[in-house]
Amino acid sequence: MLIGAATVIDNDVAIPHKQPALTRVAPEQLFAAGEPIYGYFDGPVKQLNSASSKPVHQSPSIVSWSTQSSRQLEMVMLQHQQFQLLCRISTSQAIPQIVLFDHLKQQAKRIAPRRFFKRRHWSANGCDGVSSVGELTLSKSRGLWQLALAGRSTKLPLTVNTELRPAPLSLPISCCGALTPHGWVYQQQHHGLVPIGEMKLHYEPQVLARMTAGYSYFSGETSRKVPWRWLMFNGEIAGQKAGLSLTDGLSATFPGNGFWLDGARHILPAVQLTIAPSARHSGQWRIVSACGRIEGIFSPNIAVKSPTERWLSAQAQQLFSGRLDVNLTDTAGVTHHIRNMPAIAGCER
Repeated sequence: MLIGAATVIDNDVAIPHKQPALTRVAPEQLFAAGEPIYGYFDGPVKQLNSASSKPVHQSPSIVSWSTQSSRQLEMVMLQHQQFQLLCRISTSQAIPQIVLFDHLKQQAKRIAPRRFFKRRHWSANGCDGVSSVGELTLSKSRGLWQLALAGRSTKLPLTVNTELRPAPLSLPISCCGALTPHGWVYQQQHHGLVPIGEMKLHYEPQVLARMTAGYSYFSGETSRKVPWRWLMFNGEIAGQKAGLSLTDGLSATFPGNGFWLDGARHILPAVQLTIAPSARHSGQWRIVSACGRIEGIFSPNIAVKSPTERWLSAQAQQLFSGRLDVNLTDTAGVTHHIRNMPAIAGCER
């Protein structure tokens, strides 16, 4: 099997069932009468902050979940048959994370932009604006995302300038949910996208048409530390662009889990992403939902731990690249048996 390929064992058409989550037209503002509007939305929300909260994009300082403060996390993933590229910026870290997972050599390579502190800016939402840290820039315009990177590392030169283009009528997963004991989180995620533009690795042009991409955007406020996990894949299933995004540990009612196939969005139920005691040596993650619509195993084979900057009080995150075997039933009642799909996962603290 080619690296980066997936096998669909079959598609079992079950009796169609109702959409598990009701969606509403996305409001212009997330807050009404000082309270966040909870639920799933058809489209991104353009204004996230309440009148009393301090927008995260106006604060260049490093913040933490340990106090009632704002936090923002943005990730873009590019999937190739031979590698995965993950670009990530967070208000809890002073530097961007740019990691290339090499499937052939089974190792992770960090690309370190040089200008870490010359400019730091955060977009006010996931629909319009620019977030930039050093030489990594994530631009948004009317819900369309663009990745720009000029990594000048002598060991691994990498330049990217690409737009993440969805299929016609394809929608992101946009939702807002409550955090325990106090707080809220807004998520906007869209995977199974087509990258358009250019990319050079080791000064060699890469064919973006052979890749699949996706992004995840998280913004919110909380009064304490919130440990949580996430998992995503982008690739092809039976020749169609596909993507998956799962979270565990954020909002239980509106987890923001989603599956995309040929542009069609399927909102998925809450899942547990756990490491079974019997699998601690291998590090396998077990994926299970209460309703039985999602069940699978994620087997990491490459791990990356972010360096802890003590003087910035930043927490260390863990990133994993591995293989995903999962059975999931979409909102149309079709069960997909996905095998050997390259995926990326992470543990946030």
